[in-house]
Amino acid sequence: MKTKMQSTSLIAYKDLKNTIGAKQKTVLTMLFNLISATNTELAEALNWPINCVTGRVNELVKQHLVKELDKVKCTSTGRTVIEWIPTTEEEYKALNSNQGQGELFK
Repeated sequence: MKTKMQSTSLIAYKDLKNTIGAKQKTVLTMLFNLISATNTELAEALNWPINCVTGRVNELVKQHLVKELDKVKCTSTGRTVIEWIPTTEEEYKALNSNQGQGELFK
């Protein structure tokens, strides 16, 4: 399922991209370009091994920068997998308001 990216997400991403690691930035950039994607779709788009993508996605999830959009059937394996989407600036700030981490988005 592809949805239109909110303009606030794109503006916030521009502020954020200098505060995360290079590979995290690459994965997040690709996710913004694809709008939403599974780990397999990200791996194929980046031409990376799946294990490189899953680690970076998990790190981005822990930082509240990526969230689950839906559970979908993988076209390659037939298994149910998670489709990811970047969080919006508002969601990020709400998730981090009590953790002192809201400074990534300025």
